[in-house]
Amino acid sequence: MLHGPGGSFFKKRPLVAEGIGLYFLGIKWYKMLTMTVHMLLVYAISTAIAVIIFMLAYKMWRNYPEQYLTYLFYYVVLFIVGNFISRTISEIIPSLLNLSKWQAAKFYVFQGTFLLRPLAIIDFYLLILIVVDMLGKKLSRKFNRFYFIFWGIHWSTSFIFLIHYLKTRQAFLAGQIMVYGTDLLYIFILLYAGVYLAYHARDIKDRGKRTAAHWFGILWFAGWLLFNLSGAINPGRTVVLVLGFANILPALVFLYVYLKKYYREHPGLPEEDSKLREVFSKYNISRREEEIVRLVSKGKSNKEISDDLYISLQTVKHHVHSIYRKLSIKNRVQLANFIRNSIRN
Repeated sequence: MLHGPGGSFFKKRPLVAEGIGLYFLGIKWYKMLTMTVHMLLVYAISTAIAVIIFMLAYKMWRNYPEQYLTYLFYYVVLFIVGNFISRTISEIIPSLLNLSKWQAAKFYVFQGTFLLRPLAIIDFYLLILIVVDMLGKKLSRKFNRFYFIFWGIHWSTSFIFLIHYLKTRQAFLAGQIMVYGTDLLYIFILLYAGVYLAYHARDIKDRGKRTAAHWFGILWFAGWLLFNLSGAINPGRTVVLVLGFANILPALVFLYVYLKKYYREHPGLPEEDSKLREVFSKYNISRREEEIVRLVSKGKSNKEISDDLYISLQTVKHHVHSIYRKLSIKNRVQLANFIRNSIRN
């Protein structure tokens, strides 16, 4: 086994050869352990950021009567699911199943076609709804038809390319162009949504909502721009995993803080809205309960309502339960939706 000029030296000194072998084996195991700890730390950070953005979106959706917050919550849920599928599951499953390169390639293609692409189509539609609703507009039927017809044709074409790839193990040039073109289209939609929102926010009459939309759009654009630039400069797994969730964090943190301040300073319900007063009268909502409804609509907690009205926390809970019972609802989300629909209808 030992060859070369040093072979006889190691042959005569087996303990030295064994020690050197153990040394290099130790280095190998040390590198593997370091890489494992590093990736576990990256996954832990990514998971923590995912939990934070979920909780921010959930609290805004639960506390404030804005339709776009409902769209934002579902966007974040699908965003987290898509990221874990594309960044985590796509790496773990092939390793656990010990798939060959070809089997792993088929797995990537299948998950991209049947999981990630449908999720992306729905998520982009939710993003468009967020932007449009923040600007106080609505999508036309013509746009809805165009959007789903376009992506339906796109998905069908991708499926045809997939069948050809599985049969021949070769990809059409047109298929490769479409894959790269789709990636560029995704990037364009994400960046343009922020630019469009920030620019057109100037048309919003309410100053507070105008500020919220403007800076949310700017931070959204900046987050996605940083993510794509970082991925282009250093496309390693660490950057992609961490920034894959963190890119929308600044926009969500800003919106959460701003809405909390805004609804403390502005009534959540219009004081002179005759429709709403008719609803209060119809469902026998008392004056005290009406005060609590208004404070709940501003996003205040039971403890904050207790402090504002100088009543006990238990009394607040009793009134909230009475309001839920009278309106046949179960939580603050349903209360916010009830209020919003009462004002609009």
